[in-house]
Amino acid sequence: MYEISFELETDVYVLIEPTLLALGAVSITQSDGDCEMFDEPGLSNIKSWTNSVVRALFESAQSSALAVTELRKLKGLTNIVETKVTDSGWLDRWKSSWVPMRFSGGLCVCPSWLKAPSDVRHLLTIDPGQAFGTGTHETTALCLNWLGNHVSLSNFTVIDYGCGSGILSMAAALFGAQTVTAIDIDPLALSVSSSNICDNKLEDRVFCVSDVVDIPRGADLLIANILMQPLIELESSFAALIKPGGEIVLSGLLRMQVEVIKDVYSSNFRLSSCSEQNGWALLAGVRK
Repeated sequence: MYEISFELETDVYVLIEPTLLALGAVSITQSDGDCEMFDEPGLSNIKSWTNSVVRALFESAQSSALAVTELRKLKGLTNIVETKVTDSGWLDRWKSSWVPMRFSGGLCVCPSWLKAPSDVRHLLTIDPGQAFGTGTHETTALCLNWLGNHVSLSNFTVIDYGCGSGILSMAAALFGAQTVTAIDIDPLALSVSSSNICDNKLEDRVFCVSDVVDIPRGADLLIANILMQPLIELESSFAALIKPGGEIVLSGLLRMQVEVIKDVYSSNFRLSSCSEQNGWALLAGVRK
């Protein structure tokens, strides 16, 4: 295991956390730079301190080195330090901290080393560690619960834009979607998605692509769990991909960013539904 630690302004943490997860972090802790008080990722909106120390753990030297390279490109991060973790029992303790996660619609997400509950209707087996999306982050949970609460996805064509681990693509397929196109600009994410899709035996309905030109137009539903700026930049592209009356789900947003996205999307979409969890938000609506 390898640990990367760095300092940053506390308000910036909620923007950095998804990046760390996408880079393969298996554990993230945040603390005050002046005291040893730790909390869970996703709760940083209630922090009262100004500066934070962030520690992220990675399983391999390769993923850790890649994370350091990417983090050095970001502004506002200082004292970036990489350390090899020599505690041989850490991985077992880390694995023991995971439990099966339940979501709406009878969905359960479970790592491969655990036995899933016997009463679940839909099971996804996903091991954390290489791409964003295991169900632990608020935005992923919001999206999964939205899918589970949808009346029916039967015969839907779905686009998962920024698929990460492929978790939303696979959930859509389990909930009845006829075909799902998963797209990501990160080759690692596409590799992880493809592996997860095969492991869950959904390769006949979920397909990974790296270029928007390979996405079929006229989708019934598009899901994008990314960040505010790419959501802004992609609005016109999303409008071209979704059929009139088709549905759109946008997440990766902070509560304070909701009105900005509503305004940007107002020409082509009616975003009428908003869900929130621990300062993160999901917007849903239809193509005009």
